[in-house]
Amino acid sequence: MDVIPQKLDFAIGIKQTGGEYQDELALIVLIPEKLPRDQVPADQLIPAEFEGFRTDVVQFRPTEIADTSPHDPLLGGIQISRPAFVDDDGNLRSKAGTLGAMARNRSDGAMLMLTNCHVLPDAGVDVHQPADLITGHRVVGTSDRGVSTNDWLDCAVAVVGEGQAVSAAIADIGPVAGTTDVTLWQQVTKRGAQTGVTSGLVVSVIPDLSEGMIIGMIIDTFPFGSLFCWHGDSGSVILNLSGEVVGLLFAMDDEQCDPAGTPLRARGLASTIGPVLDALQIDIEVSP
Repeated sequence: MDVIPQKLDFAIGIKQTGGEYQDELALIVLIPEKLPRDQVPADQLIPAEFEGFRTDVVQFRPTEIADTSPHDPLLGGIQISRPAFVDDDGNLRSKAGTLGAMARNRSDGAMLMLTNCHVLPDAGVDVHQPADLITGHRVVGTSDRGVSTNDWLDCAVAVVGEGQAVSAAIADIGPVAGTTDVTLWQQVTKRGAQTGVTSGLVVSVIPDLSEGMIIGMIIDTFPFGSLFCWHGDSGSVILNLSGEVVGLLFAMDDEQCDPAGTPLRARGLASTIGPVLDALQIDIEVSP
């Protein structure tokens, strides 16, 4: 019987040959460094097949790629923070998150920045871009209001500063086409300030049986087993392939790190966008 000769991480994904995707699923073996076959000891070679699946060896060394750059105009997917603060140990800290997307008040049409309540927990404080304590940061608005509950709702908005230019787009993704409902096994993407653009599949949806609606989702990367999000991505909007917002990322699940602390895997937890918009009484700003 074929065996995998060492403890490694795995994924199920699309077979690649010569850098080209094939019309075939494979057991993907994730290794930190891929060597030519003639340089790998015989007892460490990955078999061509394992339990009926063809295998594919892929080099996989995920790293955090935090975007700490200033952005003007403001747009979704960039780093923001509240002012720096002193923690319980007396250290000056800055807790950063992501500006998910631009939005507008339903009442007066004021331009707003959408993110998580745990990113901007207090009303009436300056919002910095990039994070306070990072060279080049500036004040771009003022936190306004937020909602945080135990039922998959963690959202907040900040008022955009006077004269600040904005764009109804997501960095590195493009225009926002609107909002819609999420579906199971839907392919989605996000742009977070910490890990940039990642794609995945909605592997679970969370129903509210009393309201007869879907209130949350769990997103895993595809191929399964890698990094969809990390600390600093909180507040990112989740989009479908048509550029429509379906959710708001607020947490991670199944965090896995190597002994050095390098992140290996994290699934995303997101609120569906409808309850977020209704709770805050806002609408996502749509690109022209």
